[in-house]
Amino acid sequence: MDQDKLERIAREALNEEVVEPKTYELGYLLSPFTPADAVNETVDKQLKAPILEAQGEFLAVQAAPKQISLAFPIRRFFDNQRTIFREAIFGSLRFRLNPEAVQDLERPWRNNRHLVRHLLVEISPTELSREKRLLEQERRIPQAMDSDVISTPEVNPKSSVAKAEKATADPAAMDQKIEELLKV
Repeated sequence: MDQDKLERIAREALNEEVVEPKTYELGYLLSPFTPADAVNETVDKQLKAPILEAQGEFLAVQAAPKQISLAFPIRRFFDNQRTIFREAIFGSLRFRLNPEAVQDLERPWRNNRHLVRHLLVEISPTELSREKRLLEQERRIPQAMDSDVISTPEVNPKSSVAKAEKATADPAAMDQKIEELLKV
């Protein structure tokens, strides 16, 4: 009977799907009472450490923390005392993590004294591919502008554009044309 249980457990383990990590973005508002020189340390200890403990990996896209004025006041209770925030330190982190571990991250953030508010969003694969395309396009544009050789289209001398350029090149002809237009 023990052998049957072991075989059943082994079969179930083989049939389990491997859960792929998903990409998440964490937008956060830190308390404005956090000293400016301690902001990065607070982000590392309070936000990044739980993600690393859950075997998450950070992506390069991050918004550096900066002081902002809030559109509306946010009320929070800390130690049975109500605090109203009109400013906060905003930042964001992007990371990859298994979906099962996300719920464990939320618990310590809810009661964190340094964190005024946070929002954790799953980034869809289509959004990620769209962002990658936009980044590639942004990289190509400066390269095209930095090139030394700029090609100009060939102008057909018989075209009206070429004739207009020749007419505007002569100031006397231009003055005569203006006089004709003013008489009408």
